[in-house]
Amino acid sequence: MSRISFIAETRAALLIALLLASFHRSAAADDDFAARFAEPRPTARMLKIVHGWSPDAAERTAALARLEAQGYGGVVTNLNFPGGYTAGDANWAILKDVLPRLKAAGMPVWLYDEAGYPSGRAGTMVLEGRPELEAKGLMILRRTVGPGAVELETPPGEVLLAAAYPVDPATERIKLDECIALSPQERKLSWTAPAGRWSVIVITVDRLYDGTQVAVSGSPQRTPYVGLLEPETTRRFMALTHDRYAERLGPQLDRSFAATFTDEPSTMAMFFIKMPWATLPWCADFADEFQRRNGYDLLPELPRLVAASGDRDGRVRSDYYRTVSELMIERWWEPIRRWCREHHIVSGGHLLLEENILDHVPLYGDAFAAFRHMDSTGIDCLSSDPAVPRYRSHAGMGIDVPWNAARLASSAAELDGQAMVMCEVSEHMQRMARPPIAVSAEQYRGTWNRLVLGGINVLTSYHGFADWSDAEIREANEYVGRCVEATSGGRRAGRVAVLYPIESVWARFTPSERWVEQASAECKRIEETLRDLSEALYAARREFSYIDTRTILEAEAADGRLSCRDHAWNVIVLPETDTLPLAAWQKLEAFSASGGTLILLGAKPRNTDQEFPSSDVVSLAERLLSGEHPAVLLTAGQAAEAVQRIVAVLPADLEVAPADAPLRMTRRIIADREVWFVINDSRAAWSGSVTPPASGALQIGDPMTGAIREERGPTMTLELPAYGAAVLRARTAAQ
Repeated sequence: MSRISFIAETRAALLIALLLASFHRSAAADDDFAARFAEPRPTARMLKIVHGWSPDAAERTAALARLEAQGYGGVVTNLNFPGGYTAGDANWAILKDVLPRLKAAGMPVWLYDEAGYPSGRAGTMVLEGRPELEAKGLMILRRTVGPGAVELETPPGEVLLAAAYPVDPATERIKLDECIALSPQERKLSWTAPAGRWSVIVITVDRLYDGTQVAVSGSPQRTPYVGLLEPETTRRFMALTHDRYAERLGPQLDRSFAATFTDEPSTMAMFFIKMPWATLPWCADFADEFQRRNGYDLLPELPRLVAASGDRDGRVRSDYYRTVSELMIERWWEPIRRWCREHHIVSGGHLLLEENILDHVPLYGDAFAAFRHMDSTGIDCLSSDPAVPRYRSHAGMGIDVPWNAARLASSAAELDGQAMVMCEVSEHMQRMARPPIAVSAEQYRGTWNRLVLGGINVLTSYHGFADWSDAEIREANEYVGRCVEATSGGRRAGRVAVLYPIESVWARFTPSERWVEQASAECKRIEETLRDLSEALYAARREFSYIDTRTILEAEAADGRLSCRDHAWNVIVLPETDTLPLAAWQKLEAFSASGGTLILLGAKPRNTDQEFPSSDVVSLAERLLSGEHPAVLLTAGQAAEAVQRIVAVLPADLEVAPADAPLRMTRRIIADREVWFVINDSRAAWSGSVTPPASGALQIGDPMTGAIREERGPTMTLELPAYGAAVLRARTAAQ
């Protein structure tokens, strides 16, 4: 990078930092909190998603007036569609009329970057005349057969591999060195298998459309998706979208928009309906990029992505999914962030299926890394009923309010000093039910509580609020605004970190014919352990952050703490983690040796990301478990025991009586205040006592009314309605 470009990029980053800081400033001047809590600022309220404005000026005026009457803070919007970017001046004139009026009203505006979703297609324009940019995938057929005649339909596309491998009956592994090459003809495979069991594997490269998200949903419906791993796609997309906004709006662009909003971009390498074969991400130059980054040819190793064959499988899979992640970052996330920084706008949006670490692998390689390459991370929430049971993967029902996905995104944001964490929120699941399910004010409130507790401070709203009056919607916006005003800024006051164990998933991941249903049992155990641990910490009212391997590598280990920038953790929990880079294992060993509490939940250190197993890591594990400060080793089902080990070494973040109360909380340090956001995560009213670890007077804020009262602690009585909340604030906290 030249000195001039380095200076320009640094300057742009500083400008973005100033924008982020001004959006949700830390309460350095604490004397205005009461006023902000009583009347929340626009930046703290919900932003209504408005995809089209009336061509009639009087109707636009009425729509803007109603937004203000309903108490919305601002909007997420875009150029009117249909027509959109290719239309004449009419749509641009409408947008140019609306933007300064929103600014004059003090309403922040986010720029929705697409004509529909998922982002990347610019409606259908990106692929017009450029069919080579369509999303590609590996199409993977694997069948176990016995001796005799075999007749199979093979996947469409260019054949990369067609072979049969004997299956070792003792290990169930395939024998790569005894393969028999096969020759499908016109998508038909005819073969006579010898004695024994054989694994037939056929892998092709083809367009990634049938069975995917864009084939069954999205807007515009049933139109192909672009390949975000291709080197030219993002450049063309932004030339058709972002650049046109810049050309048409000129200086008005950065004066009008607080952030961009990219909606569910992904590799598209997941089938939403059952298909005859599985899929994985690919692009035209993937094999070349893989060899350049990893130093060996992927094509002979392709069977290892599909079936167990030996210890080298973990190395190949890790290198493959790391390459997917790197290409997504280099070719999608970073070009958008660079453009936004050059135009003094925050890059924002949300991913697809943020809740489940297994989904992250085929869609992003590493979702935590994707979050860290946005200036405003985000998720979406499709349900507005917090009483729905815990998330049941892909059953088409039972998607809960994902406080844990919010915590994942906000943890990534805090590690990099990002101030805004967004959630697109709706009652989509309730609307799609037959008959549709009405959502009560209490259910909405419980939904927002969970998201704010998870770390969300920008809510972009598709809420319908059926049959609600303007005054009722205004009250909802004021409630959200007070919760956000009380919790924004500063940092999470957690001393517990939970690892996002993506490397351990990579090493075991196998592709699926629907969702991630055929992921290995080991992968599913990692996901379950991570979720059970998160839920146990949530129920125990223990503040924590998720961290990734990069955090460990960048942190310092000393005096019983792992410290990274403004954060320091005394307890690190590794859920079903046996694979990390050697340098990360060594950092964790130093943390444990310095007196930190390291909890190994379900697995012992065994591998680096290059060696499966690693003798160095196996020796390190022995030292960890037998040293002066031994790590705690628990089984995968002992999430509750892990929490008890944390209770034994750290004081409570909030004591509650009775102890089994449905209260949940997040704890933050904002300027010179400690703040507890306490929610009643229940459909029934609750009363009892709470004792925060604080001395001196406590402020208790009611987000329903904006009222604040003072009490002399440490123990106080709280009465919370169904899905109610309270804000506790202390000038100083007990050590």
